[in-house]
Amino acid sequence: MIKSMTGFGRIQLRRGQNNWIFELRSLNHRFFEYSARLQEALNPFENDIRDWIEAKVPRGKVTLFITSNGGGTELERVSIDEKKAEFYCKSVKKIAHRLGLDDRLALSDILKLPNIFLVEKKTVPFPGFREFIRKGVEAALRELLKMKIREGKALRKDLTARISEIREALSNIRREAGKTAAQYERRLKTRVSQLAEGISLDAEKLAREVALMADRADISEEIVRLESHLGLFQSSLNREGPIGKKLDFIVQELNRETTTIGAKSMSVAISNEVIRMKSELEKIREQIQNIE
Repeated sequence: MIKSMTGFGRIQLRRGQNNWIFELRSLNHRFFEYSARLQEALNPFENDIRDWIEAKVPRGKVTLFITSNGGGTELERVSIDEKKAEFYCKSVKKIAHRLGLDDRLALSDILKLPNIFLVEKKTVPFPGFREFIRKGVEAALRELLKMKIREGKALRKDLTARISEIREALSNIRREAGKTAAQYERRLKTRVSQLAEGISLDAEKLAREVALMADRADISEEIVRLESHLGLFQSSLNREGPIGKKLDFIVQELNRETTTIGAKSMSVAISNEVIRMKSELEKIREQIQNIE
């Protein structure tokens, strides 16, 4: 079962007064590349998180977002630095008394004082935090994989249709090659005879040269190799695990053999089928860039 490298997974978990949101996005990439936007409390688990993801997504550019919001927070605790507030109040009253000013302070005045708040960040917000994070990441992974599989089915359907087009073109080439081989040999003999008119030629040597040139134009081996590569491509679509790199290599070989046929053939009908095949191969090459 092939998978697309493009996908998205999002899950929300409730914990206390907080909603935790886990989002995973994946895009095309030759290898596995991971990046994350995490809160500070999650930093100790970043290597674990990477391993959880890579075990399920071996290829692609994956980005993880984990955020929490709600009526409360378990990641940090905010309080007022009472000693500092008391120091500020005493200092203000002392100056006011010395200058004969009103020393009354409102709570709003105190809250505006610099560095009056204490923020205590927790290394582990609550017991079982690591397993809670793993649960959220794996749930988001399941959603991501559902989309990757769904996209993979669409890719497989498209690729299978294009391979069928190439098979049909190759069948036409095989049929045309059988007809043109003898025609090519006859035309070649006729042309050589015309050019050598009035000149005594060794008939046996001429036959060997004509046969050699005809052999150079023979495309039967390329047709056999193309059929083998097409079979390998089709069977690979049914295999489990990452196959994108393998398919890319097979397409390179298909292109090579198709180009050779185009270079050897002197038939307009075969050349037209070669163009048809190359057009489909280019579309296949673009599609497989998105296969895991």
